[in-house]
Parts: sequence; structure tokens; C-alpha cells
Amino acid sequence: VRTICQQLDKGEMTDDIRKELNKWEEDPELIK
Repeated sequence: VRTICQQLDKGEMTDDIRKELNKWEEDPELIK
């Protein structure tokens, strides 16, 4: 998760990150 946040900070939105964010939106429990 840390690396994803770092990439988002740099403004890099890759398909992999989009997939992960979609997973979180569908299942917020994954964030905890």
C-alpha cells in the first residue's frame, strides 16, 4: 500500500493502481 501511495503522490496512476483502488472501493475493509 505504501508504494501505491507514493506513486499517487507523484501523480503516477497505473492500471495496477486503478485495479487496487477499485478493489478498495468495492471492499473498504481491505484498507484497514
